[in-house]
Amino acid sequence: MKFIEVEDDLYRYIASQTESIGESASAILRRLLGLPPVGELASESASTIEATAASTVVASKVVASIKDELAEIKQEMVQLDPKQQDFNSLINHPQISQQKASIGRFLMILTLLYRQQPKNFANVLKVSGRDRLYFAKDEKTLLISGASSKPKMISDTPYWVITNSNNGMKCRMLRKVFDAMGCQRELADQIIEQI
Repeated sequence: MKFIEVEDDLYRYIASQTESIGESASAILRRLLGLPPVGELASESASTIEATAASTVVASKVVASIKDELAEIKQEMVQLDPKQQDFNSLINHPQISQQKASIGRFLMILTLLYRQQPKNFANVLKVSGRDRLYFAKDEKTLLISGASSKPKMISDTPYWVITNSNNGMKCRMLRKVFDAMGCQRELADQIIEQI
C-alpha cells in the first residue's frame, strides 16, 4: 500500500462519501471511480492468468498434434511416391556402409542412384560449380574443366565425377544431385550423412 498526501478539502469529501463504518479510503475511491473492489480485481487477474495458461497449454497440444499429423502425412507421401521410395532405400544401405573411405561411400551413393533411376540420373550433368564441372560423360571433359580434378568413373555407369574435393564439397555436390533428381531435402540429408 502506498501513502499519498491529499489536500484537506479532498480528504473531507472522501470521508463524507463513507457508506459503512470501517470503509477504507481506497475502497471509497474505488467505488467513486467505478473500479472493482481489491478482492474481485485479484480474483479476476488470477482467473485471467489461469485461463490464459490453460489456453496456452491447449494451443501447444494442438500444435504438437498438428505437427505429428503432418509428419505422418509426409511419411505416407514418401511411401506413395515411388521415386522417394527409391531414395529412401539408400538410407543405411549395406553397400554404402561397406565402403571404408568417404570417397568410396560417395561413389557408391552415385552408383546406387544410377541403378535406381538411370534416366533421371542424367540430371547430374546440370550440377556444376561456379568455375568447373562436377560430372561428365568422359574423363577428358572433367580434366579440361580442372587439371587437378582427379576424375573417377562412377561404377556401372557412363558417368564420371571429380574426386579431389573435401567431404564438405562432396556433400554439397550430392545435395545438388538429389535436388536435381527431385529428392526431398530431409531424405537427401539422411543419405548424405552416411559419407
